[in-house]
Amino acid sequence: MSLAIEISRVNAILLADGWHNVDPIRDRLNDTTSSFILDAYEYVDGDRVIFNDEGAPTRSAIGFSFRQGDVRLFGPITSILAVKSVES
Repeated sequence: MSLAIEISRVNAILLADGWHNVDPIRDRLNDTTSSFILDAYEYVDGDRVIFNDEGAPTRSAIGFSFRQGDVRLFGPITSILAVKSVES
């Protein structure tokens, strides 16, 4: 058994400072989906990569991002304590 989390339905993320609402966005088909994404992340300065998963191939190199109002939040996946998702 797995606890499958459908990322397109995530509507809130629990971080150390509390719950954060995840704004919905429109996808290519103009359907509403969650702005929450998971991916490898990197820090850059212009065109120069400061840190990415090539230097540290661990789960700490996997990050998340989501929109909340006019802000896009980013962080390592290890900082997520819980998620809420919409049931269909």
